[in-house]
Amino acid sequence: MPADGGSGEEAQKALAKRKAEEEKALEDAIREQEEADERRKKLDQQKEKAKNLSKVHLVQPEKISDKPDSEKLWTVRYAPTDIKQICGNKGNVENLSNWLEHWFDNAKRGFTGAGINGFRAVLISGPPGTGKTTAAHLVAKKLGYDIIEKNASDVRSKKLLNEHLKTCLNNTSVVG
Repeated sequence: MPADGGSGEEAQKALAKRKAEEEKALEDAIREQEEADERRKKLDQQKEKAKNLSKVHLVQPEKISDKPDSEKLWTVRYAPTDIKQICGNKGNVENLSNWLEHWFDNAKRGFTGAGINGFRAVLISGPPGTGKTTAAHLVAKKLGYDIIEKNASDVRSKKLLNEHLKTCLNNTSVVG
């Protein structure tokens, strides 16, 4: 048989059919390549958007105070922001405030007991929900102290509590 199938009518039809199939296959390949390129572009755009969004969130993390009041928890929305807003135990809160306000002065009065470099600590105890943490946070905020909170419920053994307290006592604030 000749290379092109010969010169007859049937050979010409076969040659035309083969060329049409080749053109169709070429068109399909080009279309598939274009679709693949388009999908790749969309993926790249999505990756770029995700990258940009992650940069925005890294630079400006969302804070509770940035949320509108309608999205905040009720306990956060209506939490006291000043010592005057605390209901109950006002005398104890005032005692805590006075004690912390004069904390440095009290250390120089000759205290030689078990304290931290001559400074005494305070232990606040009471039933749950009476405002111990709120009072401590508001008093410290009012006097310009940074807060490092450790609860007894965080650790349940003496060894773990001692380890946590040691790390807590050795902490210093970046702010000062």
